[in-house]
Amino acid sequence: MIRIVIAEDQALVLGAIASLLALEPDIEVVGRADNGAAALAMVRELAPDAAFAPADPLTERERAVLRLADEGRSNKEIGRSLSLSAGTVRNYLSEAAGKLGATNRIEASRLARERRWL
Repeated sequence: MIRIVIAEDQALVLGAIASLLALEPDIEVVGRADNGAAALAMVRELAPDAAFAPADPLTERERAVLRLADEGRSNKEIGRSLSLSAGTVRNYLSEAAGKLGATNRIEASRLARERRWL
């Protein structure tokens, strides 16, 4: 039996994946997480044979903004580079951080880099 943890932030998709995998006789879904932090906790606690790590939720623009933020650029500098206002840059950074479960731009870029999305 292969024991797995599934991570997906969209509840319908999470349920569909879990239901499909439950049809397989050699797979047991031992955990379902709706965010990366919960998935990591489940992996540590349940020690599954595999984890089903989520797809990249970032848009191309969010990735571009995070890359520049990761270089230490200010919102104003990022905006100039991408022809955006500083407020729009702030919004993209906020959206990206929310999608990644990060509390700030530094954590968001670190998480995106670790997941190889940047």
